[in-house]
Amino acid sequence: MLSEATKQERFTFVQDHYGFCVMKAGNWIGHPGNVPGFNSHAFYNATLKTAIVIIVNMESGTPVEYFTPAFVHILEE
Repeated sequence: MLSEATKQERFTFVQDHYGFCVMKAGNWIGHPGNVPGFNSHAFYNATLKTAIVIIVNMESGTPVEYFTPAFVHILEE
């Protein structure tokens, strides 16, 4: 549904981190999300052909940012 130009723009990262509605963290590409009461990360690593989705229900802070690096470390070993 997206034009080729839009697809390319999505993966043109600013400061090697943010694209158009996507985020890059090392070899992982995906999207973080925060709504009241929940935090989430959904990322894909094309090299490992692995997806990771973490959803945390918590009223304050962004605890998902503490869980994701731990799981990424396990998956990349």
